[in-house]
Amino acid sequence: MRANRLRLYAEKTQLIWLGTRQQLEKLPTGDVQLLSASVRLQSVVRDLGVTLDSQLTMADHVTMVCCAG
Repeated sequence: MRANRLRLYAEKTQLIWLGTRQQLEKLPTGDVQLLSASVRLQSVVRDLGVTLDSQLTMADHVTMVCCAG
């Protein structure tokens, strides 16, 4: 990022752990330090218009699409 003169915008950055329910239970749930910013872990994130949850079930995305129609 530094080589390309990019900066991390912590307020807009979303971080999600992906895995099975059992795997996710073993991971930390607090904030994660990235470079000089503290980023909060999310259970659901949005990327390129697709809503992803930590287990990749797509349930939240289907709900959003059905409600928008």
